Amino acid sequence: YVSEFDTREQKGVHEVWFENHTSLEPKLELVEKYDLGGIAIWRLGKEDASNWYKIRKILKDAPLGDPLYFKDVDSNTKYFREITRLADLGIVKGQGSTKNFMPLQRVNRAEILKMALNSFARDTSAYWFEETRSEDFFNPFKDIYDDQWYFPYVQTAADLGIVKGYPDGTFKPSQTIVRAEAVKIALESAGIQVGASATGSSWYVPYRTWALKNGLYTAAEFKHAEEISRDE
Repeated sequence: YVSEFDTREQKGVHEVWFENHTSLEPKLELVEKYDLGGIAIWRLGKEDASNWYKIRKILKDAPLGDPLYFKDVDSNTKYFREITRLADLGIVKGQGSTKNFMPLQRVNRAEILKMALNSFARDTSAYWFEETRSEDFFNPFKDIYDDQWYFPYVQTAADLGIVKGYPDGTFKPSQTIVRAEAVKIALESAGIQVGASATGSSWYVPYRTWALKNGLYTAAEFKHAEEISRDE
């Protein structure tokens, strides 16, 4: 980044690196590989608990009966590997201040946007702060405010044409979504083009066709109008 307080004609470019459990893991594996005596860590405090989990898992080979990220997700949970992987990448977190993922809770429009945009590394940074928004920025949704956690995701998705508002000017972030909508959001966040639906056919048919062809669902599983849960 370039500091806005840098008044020099030739401004200095700064690069910041952040350590987390993902970058820590290959370092810990070197300890095992070369049979080192241990590690030393400069600790600032308030680190993510995932850092300590990785240290315990790799160096101490501790039993992993306790949940990695969520109190309500363990190895017996459906989609355990997928949920854990997304948590490992920082794409999903617990609900509010809890340590619960609530896998069976219905997913809403705001949540699916965060999951999908983060999964495919879509840049939402333009909307995180007022200073980063363009001068001609206009919020198209009257029920979306910049102090809400999902504000940058909704605005980015609208920019990309992934979502639209309702005729009354609302986005309805807490409204649950159905399977066809979720697949559309996921594929468009990934940049996958499925083409337009044929004249007279339903809008979701191209997304359904792609999902079946690529093994995302079977024909029996793809019930387009069924609400889906957070784990799915």
